[in-house]
Amino acid sequence: MTIRKIQLKKKSTLSGFTLIELLVVISILGVLASLLMVNISGIRERVRDARRKSDLKEIKAALRIYHNDGDDYPATDALPFGDEFSDASGTTVYMNQVPNDPLNNDDYQYYYRRAGQDDFLLRATLENSSDSDIQSSRTVCQGTIAEGDISSENDYFVCSD
Repeated sequence: MTIRKIQLKKKSTLSGFTLIELLVVISILGVLASLLMVNISGIRERVRDARRKSDLKEIKAALRIYHNDGDDYPATDALPFGDEFSDASGTTVYMNQVPNDPLNNDDYQYYYRRAGQDDFLLRATLENSSDSDIQSSRTVCQGTIAEGDISSENDYFVCSD
């Protein structure tokens, strides 16, 4: 009889997790996964915003070269987003492809306006409303921004300094 008691004790100590322990572990994993997903979505927004800023700086550089060649900026509707940007004769290519917004939908598109012979304005709407560059860009381009240029509180501007 003592051998049977020892065998029964071994079987009872080798049992698995209880249902409550499993539920606690699964709920902890669920909370960690949801926190991770929220953080990843914020990272994606910031990456798209960084690309928007970079794209506008590249467009600005191409526009400055265009201005140096012709002493003027292209007309407001003459900047071909998504296509090649060249002079009127097509001999000088300033950008092989003028970039579009990473999302490129009704809410997120790049905007260009010629603001005179020596000035222009570029705009992109950022997803991260707490980006400090939004306010600083408005300050730098303050004299160029007209009332119709602002479409959102998250608009980021680039102008010819």
